[in-house]
Amino acid sequence: MVGDATTQVAELAIVIVNWNTRELLKNCLESLPVRSKDLHVKVVVVDNGSSDQSREMVERGFPDVDLMHNPVNVGFAAANNQALSNFNSDFVLLLNSDTRIVDDAIQVMLEYLKAHSDVAAVAPQLTHPQHRFRVL
Repeated sequence: MVGDATTQVAELAIVIVNWNTRELLKNCLESLPVRSKDLHVKVVVVDNGSSDQSREMVERGFPDVDLMHNPVNVGFAAANNQALSNFNSDFVLLLNSDTRIVDDAIQVMLEYLKAHSDVAAVAPQLTHPQHRFRVL
């Protein structure tokens, strides 16, 4: 394991595991509200040995994102656990690299969790890129 992240405190930690999805990852990172004045967000990308220049894209285009990289693909669960061991946050959002956050979805989910201490997890509504609803 190779990584640059150190233990940090944030209200929300966003973890994205990547393996050879550079353009999708770029779109995902561009959609995140990381500069919200009302929310302290820490984003970490765990790259699982990509060969498509994903790591270089994150390093150049997203200097505020913590980048961890593995020389091989250790899998989704192991990569998430790897990232989570480096963060201390009140809330965690696990995203796939093909996710795009729209509007204030993250804030809405956080507000709900804060208002309902009996709720341990929430999930966003998934939609098609043209905003058609997906049947799950």
